[in-house]
Amino acid sequence: MEIKPMKENVFNFIYVAAMRDAVLQKAYEGEKKELCRLYNFDGLYDCIRKFTDNVLMGGFKDQDEYDEEFFKTAKQVCKKINNPDRIIAGETSDKKVEFTFGNAQKLLNIMLKYFYITCYGLGVNREIFRFCHCPMDGIMLENVWRNRKKVPLKKSESENYTREEFLAGWGKEGFENGGYPKRYSVFQAAVRDLAAAAKTSDGEDLYPIEYDYGVWGRYDL
Repeated sequence: MEIKPMKENVFNFIYVAAMRDAVLQKAYEGEKKELCRLYNFDGLYDCIRKFTDNVLMGGFKDQDEYDEEFFKTAKQVCKKINNPDRIIAGETSDKKVEFTFGNAQKLLNIMLKYFYITCYGLGVNREIFRFCHCPMDGIMLENVWRNRKKVPLKKSESENYTREEFLAGWGKEGFENGGYPKRYSVFQAAVRDLAAAAKTSDGEDLYPIEYDYGVWGRYDL
């Protein structure tokens, strides 16, 4: 067995764990086992690690900067995984399944959710995670929908989402007009408002990634 530097081992572990979440059940209908073992194909690890390391070093100064780099990284991840030259055992050309924005956001957001654990008891500054997004999944979509009277969930200026539209499977969520999917942007804005309203035990605003912890930790959010 090759012994790699510990930082690389930790990153690899978090990547594989997050990838499993990103392709679970029907979120991705391609060959999951091989994909979770897909390490640095076409520099896949490199582009993800560049982004996550920037977060961990406190490199982002505002939400717009973070959102732009998150989108850029998600697009790179999809491009590299969907590269037609990538060969996966058991796949044929007519069986190819696209790794979507929905899959990419889950991968990146869950990786950062795991890295946030370093705040627990280690004195890591939680503020480096303040711009991070909340992972969009069925549990969180349901929570936001349940709180829709508190936050706007507008499909357009004159139209609201239906329950079916808003709670549709996140794994099929694709890029829209070369940019963020509308529902993802609406979801993140709603979570930011809900997180700010929830507050921490010290009276500070929760960050979206912390709101996710609260919901999954079974708090009444």
